[in-house]
Amino acid sequence: MYAKKKLPSKVSDYIQLIRLRSGIDYGIREFQCDPQSQHYPIYIKIGWYMNQNNNNFSSGNTVFFNTFRKVHQSDRQSDTSWQTITRNLWPLEKAVSDVWLKPFDNVLEKHMALQATAVLTGNYDYLLRWPQRPWDDPQSLDYAITGMDRSPRRHPAAVIQESKLDLIKIISPILRNIFDDRFTLNLYHKSHPSIENINRAAVVSLNDHVLNRSLFYLTKHEISKKGYVFKNLPGMNNKIFLDTKANCFFFDSSYFCQQPVAHIFHPISLMIKACESSLFAFLHLDPVKESFPAIKMLARSIEGNFSNQIVAHLSDSEKQQLLELKIGSLTEADLFSLWNQQWDRLYATQLEETLDLVGLVESSLGINLFDHNSPTILRLLFRNSRVQQLLKHSTNINFFRD
Repeated sequence: MYAKKKLPSKVSDYIQLIRLRSGIDYGIREFQCDPQSQHYPIYIKIGWYMNQNNNNFSSGNTVFFNTFRKVHQSDRQSDTSWQTITRNLWPLEKAVSDVWLKPFDNVLEKHMALQATAVLTGNYDYLLRWPQRPWDDPQSLDYAITGMDRSPRRHPAAVIQESKLDLIKIISPILRNIFDDRFTLNLYHKSHPSIENINRAAVVSLNDHVLNRSLFYLTKHEISKKGYVFKNLPGMNNKIFLDTKANCFFFDSSYFCQQPVAHIFHPISLMIKACESSLFAFLHLDPVKESFPAIKMLARSIEGNFSNQIVAHLSDSEKQQLLELKIGSLTEADLFSLWNQQWDRLYATQLEETLDLVGLVESSLGINLFDHNSPTILRLLFRNSRVQQLLKHSTNINFFRD
């Protein structure tokens, strides 16, 4: 009744998507279709590799099939723009070549589309031929990475309750004092014996090769004006530490000179943004395990007429604000939500400014996309919520403000 046919490429593409998202390899047992149907599949028999003799359908198979039908129908309606492919995280094999050949009204949109589809498919051949490469050559750029507003009209992050955010901005410096050992190198060094004597840390110029080969090449003047200092401290390995009292970044120069340039630029740039938003301490603590208990302690101090020494240095206006904003009303869910929303906003802003999707993905995963086996990387991508957020946000950027 059904005619057996070779597995169409669209079916193969979607099966690859299921493999990557689930992290489990499926064995395709049989593909059959109704010759009278306009849809490719009527059903697909699939079996787990670990149990290939099982021919029974399960609810999981049904979901897999129904989802494919929806994907295929949207494909039939020619809705295969790079934005649709990226928002739905479809690793379609021809997506990169299609973007490469397609004319764009705005070259920066093509710049982002190539990165997004390359990351999704693991095909970086076209990126090696693309003239602008913020992930490894800052001198290749002909667009500004500072002073530009490419944000969408509606920010993708969830609506933030401004009163609670204002409260966190007041609390964050207090958290920094409570967890002083986390933000002062002298104290941090005691719990990390691998780090060499901090007195041997040498100042590193922003013109130094390790920094200058990254996008710091284009932003070093702005960073210098903000008073930040950089020092080389062997033994830090992949860690970058900001001593917020000294306004000094410590990193292991010998380690980062062997890594993709994005591994040092984006973390430092995000830290600076966190400081400028008055949220550095809050964002670098665990919102539930560390910030929440500390905030409850603050609430008790307020009830006791600010008897705790930690809040003794606050001005009268700050104390009044804490009273009015009802610090004790903050819940674990509030803190976790605000923490996630603010990190999403920082990463979104970083992407809008630099248009360096590849570099941000490399930094988030701690890898070099151009040196790894594609299937392995793709499995990492689909299991990393930060990377998924970056991919989806790349489709929201307003490129026509340049």
